[in-house]
Amino acid sequence: MAKNRSRSHPGSHTERQYWSEGEASTIKNVTMQGIQVSAVQCWEARNPLTVSQLALNAPDVVFLPTGDFYNEKFGGLYTVEMRYIGRNVHSYVLSSSIMFNWDSLAKSDKDLMAAWKKFMPPQAPAAGLGGGAAVDPHGKVLDITKPFETRLVTAVVDTDQIEGSLALHSITDSYRLKGDYTLYVDGKKVTGNGVDSIY
Repeated sequence: MAKNRSRSHPGSHTERQYWSEGEASTIKNVTMQGIQVSAVQCWEARNPLTVSQLALNAPDVVFLPTGDFYNEKFGGLYTVEMRYIGRNVHSYVLSSSIMFNWDSLAKSDKDLMAAWKKFMPPQAPAAGLGGGAAVDPHGKVLDITKPFETRLVTAVVDTDQIEGSLALHSITDSYRLKGDYTLYVDGKKVTGNGVDSIY
């Protein structure tokens, strides 16, 4: 049973060709086992209005499923979005990515499978990279899977970490490109106080 619904803000890069941006006030928290949880998806994470609404909601955990994720060729690109949300919203951020077994996909849609295989690395065991990650409120990556790795990502939600993040990181500073903002070039930190490299 659904506990909450939110209009996507904004749509994905392809959806934006057809639909206008959503309205972030529909992003709400739900309570799960005493923890405040919110959820957004994919490219919404790159929109400042989405992040500012999450910050106003003050969830303990943000779920952030996406089709984009970490891989060795492109580097840990989506973890940048996760770290940005973690530090600015002062929450844990948990993500998962799309991965389909080839056999299952062949049974449901052979044309789609053929299209996927054109873009996937040779001998890829599945369609989509799969993977998942967990980030803490300071932007530290707690756990991350490798491409095509099938295991659960785990994280312990420690409310003291959330309080510590609130004491150290200001959302106003981040939006003014101070403090939390980190610039990476070819995966290496150029300025800011983030991790030294993202891949």
